[in-house]
Amino acid sequence: MENLWLYLGSVVVYFLVWLLIVFYNFCYDRKVSPFVFAKWRKTLGIIALLCIPFNFGGYVFTVMGNAVGEKAVYSIFSVYQNSPNGNTVAVFGLPIIQKAENGAFVLVGIANQKSGNDAAVFAGIANQKSGNDAAVFAGISVMQVSKTRARTVLGIALYQRVRDKVRTFAVWSALTVD
Repeated sequence: MENLWLYLGSVVVYFLVWLLIVFYNFCYDRKVSPFVFAKWRKTLGIIALLCIPFNFGGYVFTVMGNAVGEKAVYSIFSVYQNSPNGNTVAVFGLPIIQKAENGAFVLVGIANQKSGNDAAVFAGIANQKSGNDAAVFAGISVMQVSKTRARTVLGIALYQRVRDKVRTFAVWSALTVD
């Protein structure tokens, strides 16, 4: 039931964003008419198809939708992912909220991650709380809280905490438990 509400909310919000873009273009470029309702139906249909979450045995797959999956959630572009017993994976997240029992991963984006085991962002800005490892490969880590290791490979960490160790600024480094 939660995925149904997330689906409907995603469709409505993405459609409203599209309408704002159309009306903005109409105000500054009179070639685009926002009053063609056939385009609205077609766009709403495309957005609805892209936001559908497909559930295969607890593994949820979606292109643009927000979802909750029992075992894992995989998406290309999401804003919200939750997997109480598994992983969350997104290719793009601008911004994205991820909650996972095992691992949370974003390829490119701005991520707020809470994970039981590992949290990782390949490129982007991250706020991470994880059970074992928190990692940012390239980008800025606003906050990393972890039990074993917090690291930034090619980036800056503004705040890192691993158990009792705290560091407020780090460049290209890792904070680990000794």
